[in-house]
Amino acid sequence: MPINILVADDSVTMRKIVQYALPAQVAVALAGEDAKVTAVDSGDACIAKAAQMRPDVIFADVTMPTDGYAVAHAIRNTAGLEQTSVIVMASQKHPYDEARGRVAGVDDHIVKPVQHATLVKLLAEH
Repeated sequence: MPINILVADDSVTMRKIVQYALPAQVAVALAGEDAKVTAVDSGDACIAKAAQMRPDVIFADVTMPTDGYAVAHAIRNTAGLEQTSVIVMASQKHPYDEARGRVAGVDDHIVKPVQHATLVKLLAEH
C-alpha cells in the first residue's frame, strides 16, 4: 500500500517539485515503498482533500492564507485524521513558530528550500 502524501502550497513550483520528484526518492530511500503525492494550492483545499483521501502525511506551507498551523489544527479536530502527520514548511523569511506549532498540533517542520532527502527522512520518521 503506498504512502499517501498531501502537499499544500500556493507556489506552483513547490507543488510540482514535491509532487513529481518525491515518489522516486521515496522508492529509493524506503526500500521500494511507493508514494502517492497529491498537491493542492491552499490550506482550505488541503483540509477538504484530507477528509476525502485520508493521507498518511501532510506537508503544508506556513505562508498561505489558511496556513500550515490552521491546517494542523483542523486535521487534529477531524475524526479519522488524528493519526495523520502534519509537517509545516517554513522559510528563512517566515520561520517556524514553535509555540504556534505545539498549540496547533504540528508534528514537525522543514525549512524551504526543501531538500528531497530531508522530506524522505521525515516520511520515514512519521
